[in-house]
Amino acid sequence: MADLPYATCPYNKTHRILVLRMPQHVLKCQKSYMGPPLKTCKYNAAHRVLDMERHLTECREFKNFMDVENYWRSFECRKPKTSYDE
Repeated sequence: MADLPYATCPYNKTHRILVLRMPQHVLKCQKSYMGPPLKTCKYNAAHRVLDMERHLTECREFKNFMDVENYWRSFECRKPKTSYDE
């Protein structure tokens, strides 16, 4: 288990949780949280942050999403015209 990745709980910085258990932990820990409201990342629901704009500059899931979107957009531009398009 020493090689499994750990992350810090966004609601309680003393909690170190296995990344694969973080979604369940966040839901449980959110119930007893008394600080400022945290926003949920659209690309990974386990990400809870105060400043979403700053978070998106660092979020790996957001970057992966944008790479995939750009990949498919590049195909849209390259489609040959068909007789229906004219």
